[in-house]
Amino acid sequence: MEVLAANNLSRSLPTPFNMLRKLAIQVNLKYQRQAYVVMLLLKRCPYLQELYVALHGMDTHYLEEPYPEYSDIDEPFCCLDACLEEVWLSNFMGFDCEVEFAKFIIANAGVLKRITILGNVRDDLKAALESIQKASSYACINFKF
Repeated sequence: MEVLAANNLSRSLPTPFNMLRKLAIQVNLKYQRQAYVVMLLLKRCPYLQELYVALHGMDTHYLEEPYPEYSDIDEPFCCLDACLEEVWLSNFMGFDCEVEFAKFIIANAGVLKRITILGNVRDDLKAALESIQKASSYACINFKF
């Protein structure tokens, strides 16, 4: 992730990854560059069915930059509309940037069957995530410690 972000390749991944069905990434969402690369990868993987995100490097330091407003992204996410069925978010600490990413997935993944959030999630965050209007009527949110 840092290599893509540091070299500005995140702005111009030239071709879609049409054969990619599963993607596992390690990312620090507090850095806008890395969050942007995650969004770009979702756009460039139109047939992605499973997404595994290992969140790392989260701490109590201030954000380098504000995290992206996922709702402001105007390009289509084909995988969210038609293919993405399963998402795993591990090392979830409940930081705003992590919660916003989870909300974005829940609210936009039209065929999502399950999102599993691994970490020590506070009850108020569980309630907030469960109350989001889901794009998929089949979506199930699992919390595991």
